[in-house]
Amino acid sequence: MFRRDLTASRGGIVTAIDNRQVSRIAKLAGAPRRQVAGLALHGRVGDAVDAGAPLCTLHAQASGELDYAFGYAPAHAPFVIE
Repeated sequence: MFRRDLTASRGGIVTAIDNRQVSRIAKLAGAPRRQVAGLALHGRVGDAVDAGAPLCTLHAQASGELDYAFGYAPAHAPFVIE
């Protein structure tokens, strides 16, 4: 299994999490057809985060799927930090 953290690009408060983007990123990582694929959220709306703090961990069975999901995630960030 392969995994990588998606981190906060800046510090602030998590004001929203876009569930559609969370779902899309999980699917790009191979979920639900691969049982080990998906992502684990580390923060909730209202949490204070520092720049570089892990917001979620992406899991994939293959490194290519992880790279694909991780490449998509920054431009379609599911976390709104203000």
